[in-house]
Amino acid sequence: MYISITDDDRSFFQEGFVVKFIKDDGTFWVGNFAGGFSNLKCVVEFFDTNYILVCAQGIVYIIDPNILKPIEILFSSIELILKFEDLLILHDPVNVYFLNSNFDYWDSGRISWDGIKELRIENDIIKGLSYDAMDSINEWKEFQIDIRTKEITGGSYRIYGFND
Repeated sequence: MYISITDDDRSFFQEGFVVKFIKDDGTFWVGNFAGGFSNLKCVVEFFDTNYILVCAQGIVYIIDPNILKPIEILFSSIELILKFEDLLILHDPVNVYFLNSNFDYWDSGRISWDGIKELRIENDIIKGLSYDAMDSINEWKEFQIDIRTKEITGGSYRIYGFND
């Protein structure tokens, strides 16, 4: 038997992302996680804690295996998760997020019109491409985020004077 885990406490009978958890006492439970708006499904150990991050098609659930419900539910369309020191770096189609072990997160604000790709970390800099809906010739614009200072340069949304 599984336990339905959703972002809105609704009964969820459709197949989701199924994950088995083992409690400290050796017993286990199975969660059936409702999905969001991306294709990403993964399970990530949450730093040096007992917590597990479950990403079910973009919805991020923070789980304590000893508790049969999420501690936190974040986001709805995460497409990639990278680890960097004591942070998880996540992105959806328009923003980049830094998530720490206290569940605090920093939000870049909108960087892209509708798409981020090729996200990578080089030294302390996040680099990637953001989709520019206004430029049909050069649709992908470079951006960078300094992980330490959170300074953002480039990005398709910001070059037109928008700051989200």
